[in-house]
Amino acid sequence: MSRPENPSRVNRVEKIAFFYFGGTGSPVWFRGGSGGPACLRRFKYEHKFKMSPNCLRVYFEGCHDHRIGGRRFGGDIDPNLDVISEKLRRCFTPGSDKKATLSIGELKRLFGNSIRIEPEELAGDDVVVDVTKIVMSGYSRGAVTCSAAVRWLDELAVPMHAFAQDPVPGNTLRQAATDGSEYKKNADLIKYAHLMELIVSVGTYRSDLFFAQNIFFRQMLSKAKNHSYFKTYRPHHLAMTNDIVIAELEKFLFKCGVVTELVNNTPNVAKTRTVPIPEVLTHELHGDLSFKDVLPPETQKEILADRIGSFFSEKRSEMVTDYVHQMALYALSRRYEKERNIPPQLLNAIFKKPNVASFIVEIDAIVRLNIEGSDPSQKTKNTIHDCLKKIDRLVLDSQCKELKLTNIALYHKIIGLVQYMLRTLPLPHKGRMLQNIRKELTENRLKLNPPSVADKLCIKRKKPAFSALVSASTITAIGGSSAAFYAGFLLNTCAQSAQLTYGLLLSLIALATIAGVVVLSLKAEENHSRYWTLLKPGPSPDKQSEASTLTKE
Repeated sequence: MSRPENPSRVNRVEKIAFFYFGGTGSPVWFRGGSGGPACLRRFKYEHKFKMSPNCLRVYFEGCHDHRIGGRRFGGDIDPNLDVISEKLRRCFTPGSDKKATLSIGELKRLFGNSIRIEPEELAGDDVVVDVTKIVMSGYSRGAVTCSAAVRWLDELAVPMHAFAQDPVPGNTLRQAATDGSEYKKNADLIKYAHLMELIVSVGTYRSDLFFAQNIFFRQMLSKAKNHSYFKTYRPHHLAMTNDIVIAELEKFLFKCGVVTELVNNTPNVAKTRTVPIPEVLTHELHGDLSFKDVLPPETQKEILADRIGSFFSEKRSEMVTDYVHQMALYALSRRYEKERNIPPQLLNAIFKKPNVASFIVEIDAIVRLNIEGSDPSQKTKNTIHDCLKKIDRLVLDSQCKELKLTNIALYHKIIGLVQYMLRTLPLPHKGRMLQNIRKELTENRLKLNPPSVADKLCIKRKKPAFSALVSASTITAIGGSSAAFYAGFLLNTCAQSAQLTYGLLLSLIALATIAGVVVLSLKAEENHSRYWTLLKPGPSPDKQSEASTLTKE
């Protein structure tokens, strides 16, 4: 509870309270001690938005600060977000008529220079604010702090609204399952009646850029009575925001009365990322949901609709509302830009078969992702577009029952095209394109038939080459190191029979290890990742005909 104030010295005002919680490592003050809050240098709330004069804004440091995370050492790794939430609750006094009293003096006493208060006229120790609404926002651990604050402030009976961006509790999967973890405490907010709205923005970025992405940096999707989720595409996990997040955040703040005008509602289309992160590279989330279950915001869809409308007729582009269809048409519009005419069979396949649309989007996303950041020549672009068009024709062939194209046959044909494309591309454009496309193809997204007997024989004929390569490299490494160790050992112990016997034992162990590796490599090839999903049984012809009949009906 806040300390009682002297009535003769209290400066009482009625305001909306806006709390921003910084991410780990975000300082609230510049090093020089002046200027705007540093944790918002990227968001630039005070400069990018038209903030309302009827709003108290309090910016908090990240959880690395011991007054926020509760630990002087290790707060950035394993903070206790109940510390900041409990302190914030002590600054309030419950009131009536859905109001609560916030003591600025108590707030400054508990948090010191870990906070910054705007506007400055409300930063006096004698100021008491009658809060009519609480609006919160935060990034990373600061987004999780929003959920923690909801749990502690709900008893004030003041309406609360929260916008959480990239909420990262910092728990591994094992930690998240234990009681008392930040994920366990803050994932379910359904029972808190005064949380009127929760918006969660999750960022999709490449998990292969940072090895610990799926271990410590999984994001969480908190549940509430009224929640909504959306995703945006970012190049990496440290890229906090883009123009779409700014636009969605400003809409939220405008609706809550924190800003007075929408000035960022038209994102910079040239700088906005519209190419999705491929599903095979996207990092994972905490909980049961995945990024497949989360759609981009309306702002992103509007940008796609505008780009598609420039290629198709406006009337036709307005009819496409499904996001996967929009992305597929956007991908095709770029590779058929010269012809200005997409094959009608391909368009029909996209709209009738969702697997075809998602496959085209995935392959296009993998290719674009591996050449982004560079400025390929027109010749390079033409090579890419030609190969993608040939892949489109292979996809159409895969849907033709008369051709009976199997998943393993499609795999080898597409890999052949990609390898040709990589041979003609400059080295900086190659990246991990072939590896990523292999991984995508083994998912069998098109749900094709299992391989024929001839395909399986082809796989068997290719196995010895791969196994021999693994075996040769392993024998060279282990045998060479064992021989060197054994020779050096014998030079010093050739006269001692006991140690000579020990040396022979070491050589036998080395030979047994080599034999074991050879056997394991042969067995491992049978379950190689590029084959095992493709060899799974597919739908029977009868079931396929039944499914096609139902689709026609």
